[in-house]
Amino acid sequence: MKIKFSRIILLLIIIIPLAWFMVLSRKPKLDIFAGNKQGLEWVGAWPFGPLNAAAVKDGICYAGGGGVISVWDIFDISNPKKQGDIFTRGIILDLQVENNLLFAASGCDGVHIYDIADPRNPKKLASIISYDWATSLVIRGK
Repeated sequence: MKIKFSRIILLLIIIIPLAWFMVLSRKPKLDIFAGNKQGLEWVGAWPFGPLNAAAVKDGICYAGGGGVISVWDIFDISNPKKQGDIFTRGIILDLQVENNLLFAASGCDGVHIYDIADPRNPKKLASIISYDWATSLVIRGK
């Protein structure tokens, strides 16, 4: 009886509030629409949980959330084309582009720097491991 009672207490005190927190803190997914003067057409959705960050350079959009950065060609905004994905171990929380470099704040996995001279084939140049969560980026200087 004592074991059963302690499981019920555990359920009431820990699991139920945690479940409510997860439901209430959930961000909506991103739906992708393309359109013209006649209206919008649904063309896809972001499948990796909340979309936390986006950066655009020369018609290429880098969208980050979950453990992935998706690369999109948006030169023709009515017909976006996915170029590929960059997978990370942490949650993407911020993205910044400077020249041909993409900087990604990846939560508990630190900051990653990618060479995006060829957007279809980004190359990881470096990672900076932090002792705390990397949540946002500010790029200064040239």
